[in-house]
Amino acid sequence: MQDFLLGSGIVLILIQVTGLIQLALRKYPEYFLGIIYGMILIDGVAVIGWASLLKPYSNDHILMLGGVGFALLMSTIHKIKKFLTQSTK
Repeated sequence: MQDFLLGSGIVLILIQVTGLIQLALRKYPEYFLGIIYGMILIDGVAVIGWASLLKPYSNDHILMLGGVGFALLMSTIHKIKKFLTQSTK
């Protein structure tokens, strides 16, 4: 169970990246597609870095990667909700 929580801890970083991207989109809305590709790149680097740095501290690597997958799902749901509320304003 603690390995799952160790892996899902990245959701806090991914939510911060979402806020950063949302601020960039407000300031530069004409660069929407480039900013989205940057978000994918930053998320990928954060997830790979998190998983590779914390892998030695977990007992069950598969369970930790399951937590990372869960965090990605939660982050994606959070991003969809944030961007939909931003687009309706």
